[in-house]
Amino acid sequence: MERVTVNAANMRFEYGQFSWPEDEDRRLVSSNHMLSMTNLTPRTLAEGWYELDSDISSPRSLGTIVMVPAAVPLHTRSDGGMLNVARLQFDPADSDLDLLTRERDPSLLSDCLDIRCSEVGYGMRRLAQEAVAPGFASDLLLETIGALIKIDLVRHVRRTRADAHSQNGKGLSHAELRKVQDYIDENLTRRIRVAELAGVLGMSERHFMRLFRMGMGETVYRFVEKRRFEKAKAMLEAERPLKQIAYLLGFSSRVSFTVAFKRISGKSPLSYRKKYLESSVRRN
Repeated sequence: MERVTVNAANMRFEYGQFSWPEDEDRRLVSSNHMLSMTNLTPRTLAEGWYELDSDISSPRSLGTIVMVPAAVPLHTRSDGGMLNVARLQFDPADSDLDLLTRERDPSLLSDCLDIRCSEVGYGMRRLAQEAVAPGFASDLLLETIGALIKIDLVRHVRRTRADAHSQNGKGLSHAELRKVQDYIDENLTRRIRVAELAGVLGMSERHFMRLFRMGMGETVYRFVEKRRFEKAKAMLEAERPLKQIAYLLGFSSRVSFTVAFKRISGKSPLSYRKKYLESSVRRN
């Protein structure tokens, strides 16, 4: 697959296959803020860490979406291989993203190695589709969707920053939110009860739901729904049978899964899969 590049005002988007050498310490420094999304799988061993003023941040596993703040050196290491990479760069501007460069807070930078924001992920996938099969106004689309991605990313950073500085009575701490998010992601293929999530932190259900909403800006229900929807899309892209997907995500039937999926996406699971496979064929 050839690499594709699209440029717009203060933005640059690239999509293609990149080789990742095995067990090699790769150092990256960018003059622009850089957002990358890769097709890492749970089997891929990949970790990263940032250089600080006189130290390094603690190494942690890389997520599928990684943020590299401008002028902050990033080191990565993995078991190697060819990866499909979508990469969006935008100029530093007076926004919360620039705080990452100025403050170099280890906690915030660590979170940048695994950006968990469904809106950002959707925007990056939309740009990749446009890059592979461009329309008559691809540059304008990049500018529009790129601006939305930046807004969602800034909101994510603000929320993360607020979480990191939260005190008792002002929402869950950053560490508590991460613990709950990890538990949810590890159990998306079965029914999750609020009592379980509250138990992870040793709280009552009522207290947990209140603090979760304060910290995330949405209810536990809405958050789990979004995460499970992303899981459904991944399984559709892997061409799993609809009946199996419905079962794994806790739906009583294929029909109830189809109704829920269409309510969020506006299209049926089969329509989503067909469009994804068609775009994959064009990419290859």
